[in-house]
Amino acid sequence: MLAAPFLTLPSKRKLPQYYQRVSDPIDLCTLEQNIVTGFYRTVESFDRDMSRLFNNNVRFFGRTSELGIAATRLRKAYSMAKTDFLAQIEDILGESPPASFIPEHDPGLCSVHDTCSFIVVYYHTFCTCSVCEGMVVGNVLPHTRACHHCSY
Repeated sequence: MLAAPFLTLPSKRKLPQYYQRVSDPIDLCTLEQNIVTGFYRTVESFDRDMSRLFNNNVRFFGRTSELGIAATRLRKAYSMAKTDFLAQIEDILGESPPASFIPEHDPGLCSVHDTCSFIVVYYHTFCTCSVCEGMVVGNVLPHTRACHHCSY
């Protein structure tokens, strides 16, 4: 499950440096609790906490780490869900959510760019490796037509 590593915060005893570098930690269980208790009064406040969850984990673990990549993929899934369920969100709110809630096109969120989990930079280039199977991917190394995880 993509979200599993983000359900709870890391142990303060096992990973104290997380709390030294991340000033405002949050996890999915806290987000759920905030929903259930009615803590969120606006979609923007919920959206800010979701962004904080993604940003905290990418910042601490690194964009190319397993958890950083998982956080980026989860951010993509969240952004796609916001777009896919916009009509239902409008029904619940009784109005359209603010423009800041609707994701703009971002190469990091474009499904064309996310065929390889190790992509960090996006160039609209084809990779010829067996993992990517000729799909359009980013971070292709010049003159190799392979993404960086294939070239090692």
